[in-house]
Amino acid sequence: MVDIGGVSVLSSDIEEFVARFDASMAAQQPMKVAFLNANLFNFTRSDPFVLHILREFTVLNDGVGLNLASAILKGAVFPANMNGTDLIPAVLSMTTHRLRIFLVGSRPSSVQRASEVIAAMWPRHTIVGCQDGYYEQAEEDEIVERIKSSNPDLVLVGLGNPRQEVWIAKHIPYACPRGFAVGGLFDFVSGAVPRAPAVLRALSLEWLFRLLYEPLRLWRRYLLGIPVFIARVTGEALGRATRWGKRIWP
Repeated sequence: MVDIGGVSVLSSDIEEFVARFDASMAAQQPMKVAFLNANLFNFTRSDPFVLHILREFTVLNDGVGLNLASAILKGAVFPANMNGTDLIPAVLSMTTHRLRIFLVGSRPSSVQRASEVIAAMWPRHTIVGCQDGYYEQAEEDEIVERIKSSNPDLVLVGLGNPRQEVWIAKHIPYACPRGFAVGGLFDFVSGAVPRAPAVLRALSLEWLFRLLYEPLRLWRRYLLGIPVFIARVTGEALGRATRWGKRIWP
């Protein structure tokens, strides 16, 4: 585990995580999964409740910012970038289990199309339902009951940070034993939003492609959020160094 500002982040690669997921399935144990990126980290600072609920999750590292944070705080980077857009297809391909899956989030056309794509690409799994993210809060209890009645093994929740993490904390394992907070996965899978070319992803520049593609929606997250994240991580590192120095040189 790597402690990033009070959030315990699992240091793992895809194969190790899939083995952990399969073990939770075999043991019929609940599992909540979140992907910590700079944006979600900043929410843990503006809303202590988000930091609190993440203690119930298996938290994975998402993006170059988390590698930088690990390098600053621990002196080593994570073994792999564990973003949900790449991890979920890997789980669906590599798991030894046949999964019943419910999708929650995104626009109606995107989540419906994503459910069709997943069903076609991974036919051994069953999509038991989907629900867009544009519902009224008063409808949520009814939606949760509909999810529960479909008897899924896994709910993929793409409602954006921190709404998706709060949703999972509130409704898992009641609605379903396992919930993954998947961000924009449905938009990518459905083709509503293109992914960055492979070369940019390899260079850890997917964030730049997304910013250029959706500048009005994402400029604040990246142009303001990333510097704030780096400043906070640097401040944490300096605080740790100061405390360490006090222990050695009282």
